[in-house]
Amino acid sequence: MEKLFGAAILLILLLFYIKTYNFRKYRRSRYHLETGNKRKKVKEDKGAAGEYETSMALEKVKGKKRFIFNAYIPKRNGKGSTETDIILIHEKGILVIENKNYQGWIYGRGDKYQWTHVLPGRKFSFYNPIFQNESHIGNLKGFLGKEYSQAPYLSVIIFNDQARLKRIKGCRDQAVVCNSRKAARKINRKLRPLPKVFTEEQIDEIYENLRTQSHIFRWVKAGHKRQVEKKKKCL
Repeated sequence: MEKLFGAAILLILLLFYIKTYNFRKYRRSRYHLETGNKRKKVKEDKGAAGEYETSMALEKVKGKKRFIFNAYIPKRNGKGSTETDIILIHEKGILVIENKNYQGWIYGRGDKYQWTHVLPGRKFSFYNPIFQNESHIGNLKGFLGKEYSQAPYLSVIIFNDQARLKRIKGCRDQAVVCNSRKAARKINRKLRPLPKVFTEEQIDEIYENLRTQSHIFRWVKAGHKRQVEKKKKCL
């Protein structure tokens, strides 16, 4: 009986340690520091959970950097805005990350308008995330202006680790496409041969310009949501 009681106490202590460790880890994360989102929201919101998982992987990217999450960038045509999941302002360029928190199998080609998401007994089409990110990058260049238009912009498509990238072809020259667990390694490899283009002061300046776009009015978010729903109906 005493052994069972001791084992139960050890189990409770272990669970408590894991819970507090994960809480402290989240509180120290760049995601929490930038968004201010509570841990509860990340647990309950699928999109936020995916972005947190991806951000933890991106923290392993080497070099000076700053993060912007969920920035609403005005479109170049002046009609509404586009939402970027994550912008990583790095000393070697600006990385625009489209995060997909999917489960199941993913099929796609870099030159095809639609990709395929397969779950048991179901199949869905979704807009090519490389095309989607090209639009984000174009709008971001327009927003930041000529001063930063010639800087390297890297398109990164990250699927969370619950997704299996079964057949993704023709993307190597257009974007980095991978799961979260491979993101830092692939990005570090891509950045390694590039020269540094931003000083720490310039990184901070770009960050401040973009930070206001991630703390946006509700009506802007509502307008963007309507645009997304309208586009989905056209697919």
